[in-house]
Amino acid sequence: MNFDVARNTVMAPFLHGPATRITCLLNPSAQITSTMTKKKSTVSAPLTFDLPLSLIEKLGTIQKKAGLGSASETVREAIDQFDFERYASSNEEHRQISVRLPVELKAKLAKYAKKKKTSVGALLREALGAFEAKSAKKGGRK
Repeated sequence: MNFDVARNTVMAPFLHGPATRITCLLNPSAQITSTMTKKKSTVSAPLTFDLPLSLIEKLGTIQKKAGLGSASETVREAIDQFDFERYASSNEEHRQISVRLPVELKAKLAKYAKKKKTSVGALLREALGAFEAKSAKKGGRK
């Protein structure tokens, strides 16, 4: 890195993209300029989401077959090629509700969620989906 006192610039060969103005301790008006060729600058942000293992395996297979450099590049390509206009969600609209449960019943749900490697919410949705009114005990739980 070279500092040109006459022009108040710092030549930094390790920087990419357009020249960036920084605050320098010795010279607050110093400007950092890249000596490398400018390449297209895109801002990216991390996105974390869960996938079933089978889809992660498929992602790796497609990445190798297509000669893509990373999972991120593969996901970007998939997004670019996907027709979002034709997509129709099969998920119903959800609303959050609150109920009161005995501590033992709540613990039972948490235990089975951990054992089955799923969420408490998923177990509750299954239990409610399988529930039939005729099997309900009148007057609540014992």
